[in-house]
Amino acid sequence: MIQDKPRSITRTWTVTTAHEMDRVVVMTTTHTVTLSADHAGRLTAQMDGQPTTPQRADYLLRTAARRTLLSETRTLPLLPAPAFPWGAA
Repeated sequence: MIQDKPRSITRTWTVTTAHEMDRVVVMTTTHTVTLSADHAGRLTAQMDGQPTTPQRADYLLRTAARRTLLSETRTLPLLPAPAFPWGAA
């Protein structure tokens, strides 16, 4: 199936980062990271409910000690309005 436009998608993860000193984990932090792409492919990102850059969100996801996908939402592009009103023939 070929689509003219990509579908919108939003994914949210819980990300746990391990902070190390001399290769020993001394602290962990947990964040909620959300990445969204609209129909045009533009990315937006949030970390703990606050706007952030997609690059920062990508870095957190790639360097995480553990990440868990919480949700994924996909929507199809809106269909164009019909050329004539319902009931017209």
